[in-house]
Amino acid sequence: MRLQITALSSAGEGLSSWEGKKIKVLGALPGEEVEVKMLKENREGGVALAEEIITPSPDRGSPSCSLFPLCTGCQLQHMRYSSQLEFKRSQVEHALGIQVTQPISCGEWEYRNHARLTVKRREIGFVNKYTNQFIKVEHCLLMTPLINKLISQLQGRCTSTMVSIRVGIRTGEYLIQPELPLSQPASGQPFYHEILLGRRLRISSPSFFQPNTEGAETMIRILREWIGSADKIMDAYAGVGTFSAFLSDLASEVIAVEESPSCERDARFNLRELPNVRFVKEKVERVLPMENLDVLILDPPRQGCSKEVLEAILRAPPKRIVYISCNPWSMGRDLRQLREFEVEKVQLIDLFAQTKHIECMALLSR
Repeated sequence: MRLQITALSSAGEGLSSWEGKKIKVLGALPGEEVEVKMLKENREGGVALAEEIITPSPDRGSPSCSLFPLCTGCQLQHMRYSSQLEFKRSQVEHALGIQVTQPISCGEWEYRNHARLTVKRREIGFVNKYTNQFIKVEHCLLMTPLINKLISQLQGRCTSTMVSIRVGIRTGEYLIQPELPLSQPASGQPFYHEILLGRRLRISSPSFFQPNTEGAETMIRILREWIGSADKIMDAYAGVGTFSAFLSDLASEVIAVEESPSCERDARFNLRELPNVRFVKEKVERVLPMENLDVLILDPPRQGCSKEVLEAILRAPPKRIVYISCNPWSMGRDLRQLREFEVEKVQLIDLFAQTKHIECMALLSR
């Protein structure tokens, strides 16, 4: 089947049509004519794989991975990296409704410090999100070398259904969960350590931590530059206390708010020597509103802030808000709700090269 690609979806799929049905084409770019193989069909349309590029786009690059695009972990490997950045910039502009500059790059390859893998008949791999096909992986180009070394040691020997590998790029430490009945590599570690800008942090297996170490350091530098100094800062959705730790010297008081039990244990450990940082284990909407806040940092999950959080903010607005998100669509929705604030700056950080994802930071003031 030969198709003409008319657009690129926000998920990185080439869009086309066939006999009145919408077709998503993996590995295709706008303006291309491609020969495809159907992977999945339904009444509304289907998903296809670009097998031959008849007319290539000027944005096309050469994918480096033999598993692309079937593993579906990467969506944009077939696009030149400069074009990936431009695509992400335009997506954020559309989501936020304001002009933004090009993202800061934080590595094109070997940047991920965390791998979540599926196990099938003792083999490790990924699952195609459209077809549920299991794709065995020997080496992932996005993962740091230590993760790939551990994958090679585990391949064909896993007895669980899933396996998570997390590594400290600066420390060389790692954890593998769940614990496996193997002498090597060791597994079942409850936590590992990473060093960001000279500060050592503990991260437990269930705790959230940015998957791009260099990117996390870039975000910290931007955050410190934007805040400068403040009397009272609240770090909402504080995770393991990363931002709170690096803002403690800029403020008289920092309040770190997090509800996850695992993150709480890590944050209390990571913040234990910072007397002006106070940790609160609670839902953000139960701590807000808080009077006399100079800076509120919002780094919510992908779905964004709840209605209760946004309403609480507007009842006692801080002087400034730094909103951080890996989902520009939920971020745009929330920024429109925070109508008393003006967006001063937006900075995009590409923590997720070769994929559709982008990290956004926005500085708001009133």
